[in-house]
Amino acid sequence: ILALMLSLLIGYSGCSSSISAMSNEQIKVMIYPSSGTPEVTGSYHFTLNADNELLVEERIEVVRSMDDLSPIIWGVDDVKRETRQLSITEASKIIDLANRVYEGDLGVSDAMVQDSWDVRILYRGQIVEQNYWLDVSSEVKELADELIKLSPIEVDLRGFA
Repeated sequence: ILALMLSLLIGYSGCSSSISAMSNEQIKVMIYPSSGTPEVTGSYHFTLNADNELLVEERIEVVRSMDDLSPIIWGVDDVKRETRQLSITEASKIIDLANRVYEGDLGVSDAMVQDSWDVRILYRGQIVEQNYWLDVSSEVKELADELIKLSPIEVDLRGFA
């Protein structure tokens, strides 16, 4: 009985930095253009699920106007979607970085940056939003960089957004 209790205790202590599967909590991060061309804009969506699966979507969104009298219609023109099963070490690093973001000063940056990229993080029921290049906390930048590094889809943030 003692051996069984000890193995259960060791098993539970090794899972301390994982996302709780019971709560279905996810870490969601979107990297998107702060502005874009009127016709096309692209964005990257990252979701770390409770089973340590990283889902990455690259979305190309197109602005369409039916005629001069109709409103502009936004539509997702193309979605590239891939998943990657992260190791416990990789997932733990993402979770730790997200926790560090939320330990700091939360909020939405009021910086207005044109032709750049913004990062929006949804975790713990709160949103943190900052520009990727300017006025960004080191925690947000490090989390975004780690997700880009682990992404099964190439993330290209060069050039104007």
